[in-house]
Amino acid sequence: MLGPALAGLTLQVDTVCNLTAAGSDTEDQLLELRSGVASTVLDVRRIVEGLRPPALDALGLDGALVSLAERIRQGSDLTVEVTMPADLPDIPAAVEVAAYRVTQEALSNAVR
Repeated sequence: MLGPALAGLTLQVDTVCNLTAAGSDTEDQLLELRSGVASTVLDVRRIVEGLRPPALDALGLDGALVSLAERIRQGSDLTVEVTMPADLPDIPAAVEVAAYRVTQEALSNAVR
């Protein structure tokens, strides 16, 4: 609901901006407002990604952990191996996020 609301605000600002004289103070303020809304959209995206990593939805827990390990391997001298059962049982989304975050923190600590 927040994303569409912010998109609607952007369209409203664009509409009013098109009705405003070019180069006016009002147009400048509207462009500043549009920039603020765009910045807020990016902030919301970052917050949402922080809540549930997109890799979990795209790759599942096993794929997300393998991807995380690969990023650590590429950015450090560490050798990282992911070992897990071939067929993970279905687990609640909150447990997936917790497992991902615990692994992420452990790998970050290992890099340090």
